[in-house]
Amino acid sequence: MPEFKVVPYWGSPAQRKILRQFWDQKDLHKKEASFHVVITSYQLIVSDYKYFNRIKWHAMILDEAQAIKSTSSVRWKLLLQFNCRNRLLLSGTPIQNSMGELWALLHFIMPTLFDSHEEFNEWFSKDIENHAENKTGIDEKQISRLHMILKPFMLRRIKKDVENELSDKIEI
Repeated sequence: MPEFKVVPYWGSPAQRKILRQFWDQKDLHKKEASFHVVITSYQLIVSDYKYFNRIKWHAMILDEAQAIKSTSSVRWKLLLQFNCRNRLLLSGTPIQNSMGELWALLHFIMPTLFDSHEEFNEWFSKDIENHAENKTGIDEKQISRLHMILKPFMLRRIKKDVENELSDKIEI
């Protein structure tokens, strides 16, 4: 099991400034680094963006990913600019509101593959959303194509299946 040094990044601006003194780029991706994982909130990332953006991150894992489903949100725009090799989005909320929100999340994790919103829209949105609004039969070919494209990017677990695997909640 890997041994990670975890830094909880919160507190007052003065407390966060002290934490940032240990953000040494040259050792960042080595075992001897002062930290390997930073845990923080969306609010603090937006507030301290200029400090976070200086680091070449190995991975960015965002919980509550539905918080960045809008391409017009400040969070989405700032986080998309981060220099990181890998991105993983976690969400307990089903992606069901619109194809635009789905594209925003897909573009966030793989901007070069899902680069054009217009093209994505052209391929899927119009027909699928029209069928959903009019409650008419959905074009199975389009749904199948969408599922085929999305499958490598999603891991789906049903809440009722997962609940039995969870241990009791422990607060520290």
